[in-house]
Amino acid sequence: MSSAVLTTTGSAGSGSAGGTVFRFLLRRPDFVVLAIALPIFLAAGWPVLAWGAVTLVWILQFALQVFLDSRVEGATDPKKVIGILAGGALARAWTVATALLILGLIDRDAGVYGVILMMVVFTAYFAARVIGRLFEESEAVKGAGK
Repeated sequence: MSSAVLTTTGSAGSGSAGGTVFRFLLRRPDFVVLAIALPIFLAAGWPVLAWGAVTLVWILQFALQVFLDSRVEGATDPKKVIGILAGGALARAWTVATALLILGLIDRDAGVYGVILMMVVFTAYFAARVIGRLFEESEAVKGAGK
């Protein structure tokens, strides 16, 4: 799971920080969606508060995910691993839901646009995780066959 973290090691074949950022963005299309969404929000006249709130809460929940992933990597007790993963998933979900609720209470339009943006961002994140897992399993099968 630590592959989600931007590292300072070079990318395959490039060895540059730019290549590492590119690899990070390929693994994390959710951040690409957030970056693309800002000019769309500005051009369409949609509430920028929605974009800012969703971006902030997404970065916060990502930081929590990275922290919890580091705790899981060091854990040897399966009960502890499941507890960290389950508790972390619930904490991240509640953080996002609470932030969107507060956003909607502050500004109804911003809340609606925030929920829509969060759905798009989460879809990009989830699709990347599923596809990434498929490739990891495919590589593991190839490696086991050698």
